[in-house]
Amino acid sequence: MSDAPVCIFNSLSMGEIALLKSMLQSADIEYYVENELTTGFGQMISQSPAAGGMKIFVRPEDADDAQEIATSLREGSQE
Repeated sequence: MSDAPVCIFNSLSMGEIALLKSMLQSADIEYYVENELTTGFGQMISQSPAAGGMKIFVRPEDADDAQEIATSLREGSQE
């Protein structure tokens, strides 16, 4: 198994990212967010589809549980 972090979520919404971070913290899952700090220089940059938005990565051993949490967030936001 690879030790490379696994991307489990990407979004252009700072609100979705904040909510998922909170959910992962509650589940004791370590994560990091790519492109999150770019928002300090201008939200439009990090939220540009060309920039890929913000992405959340987790350890491979946490990927299944984290993906389940991310899926529940996506399904909840579509209702």
